Amino acid sequence: MNKKIAFFTRKPIHGFHFSIENTLNEVRAGLLKSGKWEIDWIEMPWYSKGFIPRLKLIFFAWFHKHEMNHIIGDIYFIALLLPGKSLVITIHDVLFLYPKKGISWLILWFFWVYLPVLKAKSIIAISNHTKNEIIRYTGCNAKKIEVIPCLISPHFTYSPNDFNHHYPVILHIGTAWNKNLSNHIQAVKGIPCLLRIVGKLSENHRLELINAGIDFENVVHLTDNEILSLYHSCDILLFASLAEGFGLPILEAQTVGRAVITSNKGAMAEVAGKGALLVNPLSVESIHDGLISIIHNDALRALCIDEGFKNTDKYGSHFILAQHDSLFSSI
Repeated sequence: MNKKIAFFTRKPIHGFHFSIENTLNEVRAGLLKSGKWEIDWIEMPWYSKGFIPRLKLIFFAWFHKHEMNHIIGDIYFIALLLPGKSLVITIHDVLFLYPKKGISWLILWFFWVYLPVLKAKSIIAISNHTKNEIIRYTGCNAKKIEVIPCLISPHFTYSPNDFNHHYPVILHIGTAWNKNLSNHIQAVKGIPCLLRIVGKLSENHRLELINAGIDFENVVHLTDNEILSLYHSCDILLFASLAEGFGLPILEAQTVGRAVITSNKGAMAEVAGKGALLVNPLSVESIHDGLISIIHNDALRALCIDEGFKNTDKYGSHFILAQHDSLFSSI
């Protein structure tokens, strides 16, 4: 008899939440094809905002629990009433803790990290960096945490490109605090290019772009096909974030066949492998020099792209699905 699993996912905010849901939906689809599992994709009926909606989400999860339950996204607190012996939680990052202080930090730490990790049978971390962060914040036994990376959606495919040396299109994805947009703006200053930014711009960022004299475009609320089109139409992905739990855009750009510049620390260096130029995200000069190198050094750019293709082999769906299948079968 097939095992039944509930995949609990947050109610996504249109145009903001998509990467986590897309990758785990690919996992769900792949597991279903095996014929070994029955999986219900259970999207939360309310946004995770405020005490009462979150309390309702905890009870909603309890009423919809299956013989095995898998929490994805940042609604880990719904673990409160779910049976721990059959509970798996995929933790993508703990970045939500970084900007918080005082009682807000303590509440998030206890209900979103410590308590769910303590209760779950198994934890999936999407990178070794995230695994180490979980251990750091909870003291969890490392054996309880399985590192299973994000898979690359088959939606992303190679697209040939004639690199524009004179006026390259530089793609920047995300405008949250960790995406390092201010440093990217200063690093791009003085480089003839089009900076294409995905995500809602703040007024401060918009003023920074105008004052720096940068030719830029801002796009929001994109479909999957529109996101893919942005990768196809760019020359460089600039993704020197301050912090990431994984860094899926790195793999997406590598798969499409674009040069990647990313951070020399944390999950980004881990995920990129040899298929990216690594820079110091805190140094505008380092990011600027990286851009100049990729734009003008054809051999370096070709090497990064070639190594990027090789790197994506590690993140193929067959590997990722096999790891999920093995973990779920052990519970």
